[in-house]
Amino acid sequence: MKPNVFKYSVLSLGIVAAMGVTGIANAATEQSVTGTALIENTATATYSVEGDKQTDVISNIVTINIEEIAAFSLIATNEDTGVTIGAVADDDKNEQVEVIPTGIAAYNHTLTNAGNLTDTYTMALLSNKTAAQLDNISVSYIIYNVGGIPAITSDNALGVTVADLSGTDFDTSAITLEASQYAKIVINETTVGNKGGETQNLTLTATSNYFTNATDSPEADVTNTSDLITKLPVFGIVKTVTNPLDLNNPASKAAYKIVVTNDNSGEYAADAIDISIIDNLPAGLKLVAGSVKSTDATGTDTPAVTENGNGAGSGSDDDGFVYSGINLAKDESVTITFEVTKDVDEDEGFETLTTVNHARVEVTLGGVGDVAQYTVTDSTDGTGGGQNTGTYYTTLGDSQVLDIDASGIGGDSTETLTIVQRGLAILSSSDDKEVPTTSNATSIATHTAVITNTGNQVEGEIADEVTFSIVDSETNELINIDGDVTIAYDADGEDGAAAGDPTTITAVEGIYDINTVLSGGMAADADSTVTISYKVASAGAALNDFETTKVTLIPGNGNGAANNSVPTVTDPIITDTTTVRGLTLLKTQALDADCADGADGAFSQDDVAATPGQCVVYKILATNTFSDLSSFSLSDVVISEPFTNFDTNADYVEESATTTTTGEEVTITVPAFKDTDAITTTVTPLVFAQTATLQYSIKIKANAAKVTPTPAGP
Repeated sequence: MKPNVFKYSVLSLGIVAAMGVTGIANAATEQSVTGTALIENTATATYSVEGDKQTDVISNIVTINIEEIAAFSLIATNEDTGVTIGAVADDDKNEQVEVIPTGIAAYNHTLTNAGNLTDTYTMALLSNKTAAQLDNISVSYIIYNVGGIPAITSDNALGVTVADLSGTDFDTSAITLEASQYAKIVINETTVGNKGGETQNLTLTATSNYFTNATDSPEADVTNTSDLITKLPVFGIVKTVTNPLDLNNPASKAAYKIVVTNDNSGEYAADAIDISIIDNLPAGLKLVAGSVKSTDATGTDTPAVTENGNGAGSGSDDDGFVYSGINLAKDESVTITFEVTKDVDEDEGFETLTTVNHARVEVTLGGVGDVAQYTVTDSTDGTGGGQNTGTYYTTLGDSQVLDIDASGIGGDSTETLTIVQRGLAILSSSDDKEVPTTSNATSIATHTAVITNTGNQVEGEIADEVTFSIVDSETNELINIDGDVTIAYDADGEDGAAAGDPTTITAVEGIYDINTVLSGGMAADADSTVTISYKVASAGAALNDFETTKVTLIPGNGNGAANNSVPTVTDPIITDTTTVRGLTLLKTQALDADCADGADGAFSQDDVAATPGQCVVYKILATNTFSDLSSFSLSDVVISEPFTNFDTNADYVEESATTTTTGEEVTITVPAFKDTDAITTTVTPLVFAQTATLQYSIKIKANAAKVTPTPAGP
């Protein structure tokens, strides 16, 4: 018997087109095609029997069914179901990938070869990115075998990522995957100039070379879309003052409250980590040590406060605080309270009697990988250069207002600190006064003193807030306060005593209270005044006698003023002087030896030696001692020299009498001796500080010095 001989025929695979392929597309994440071919194989045998060829024998048919699968998927794998309502995990979209301003957005994709053959995939980013934008993109990927084991490829050592391809390099590059291999692709896009709420998108397309070369195949492209939204913490800062600061009370403290909220009303809000709240007190304020407290610091682990040394004041101490280490999730807030007092080294801070204290919030972003670290600063002062939110927030956010509620996304507000500064001043509005020896209604002295409200609170609307006393020194019992005391109120300090009719005010136990006649008090912030008027008279006091009078301003707290403080008065006492003035006479003489040329020398009060036949010149000086303080004129001033003063030993020199008034010389004629008994002149008026001089001559008689001899002794 001859042995049987078997031959095997092997059919090579044809291209997909020869197989009647069909394709399926699913949700823009995957493509696949399946093709089939048959290998039908039979065996044949020939044989002979005893040398005779027999009929050929054909075996039964055996069939090989060949199936070729080309399939791939591109899936967006960011976990976006928690940020977008309706989002589906592992689909063709990375939705609302969050990024900080000038940050890096990471888009994750997985490219999988789900077929049973090797395929190459061309990658594309250019569908929606400019060349400049591609420069801000970097791409890395690593290829894995089934089970998550990094594959060894010609361009990728085991476990080493193909990294840091630029967007330009990655675009049109190719990734080759063997059957069942997959590539995890990370696209990092660096944002430039993006602000909160702004969105961008990126498309990634994978194109199968196998599909491209096949006929009657489905689309060879699968595309994923990624979009980002810029998010960062958005702070609403509300700063309020719970009580004013009374500068007249050294123990006075003003209390502040700062509420910082991570405002979630905007679409771009994000949780805030490790923020700092900073308050630099303005000049004039000083932080009360240990007063900085916080409440409701939700999510905060270990906040820390640093007091003093952080302020921007201009005095000896830079007062303020930094409260750091605060975490605020969206919609959460932290409340900080603290107290301030007056800084005695910085009084210039209260020139306007009001001050505004601003606060700011800082949070550091970036600092990871290639993202530079920077600080976002929000402040209640939008004009002082203390914030940079305009760089990172849209125009819809972060308004600043003063003394009203904040509005809008991230709106900030602060309040003006009311400075209670009570102050009064008293000054004499008249110089020292003069009265005649006997005063009447028209010659009495009127003194005035002006009380000014120098503070920012109404003074005198409550009893005992503004009181005063008037007391004379009793130096001269004949010079005394006479008549009513009056006050006149001037609301703006411009008209003084002329502002209104004087009102009589009555003392109670020597104390005058302006509230008894001015119930509304003295207006604040207007330099309002009360002019006090009182009179002093003389009842026969001698010339040049005087009396001093003290007007004392007595400020009080009024049993209800802020913090029971008392207005500040620098010098509460003024002293007025009233002096008696009138007419004085001074008589002087000089020798005129030859009775021809007038006085031979200077006039004086000294004795003059004269012999019979010589003349003596008399000068009588009458002076009005009132000054321009009172400007009183003297009327009907009569200067008289009786003849009896000299006619025993001398004769009047006829026509020698002259009168000089304020430099104007007038010669008067004296009546005949037989008709008068004196040399007389009348001056009217003699105004203040002027003089009138009566001058005349007498001639010594021949027997004026006659001596009776003393009898001789025995």
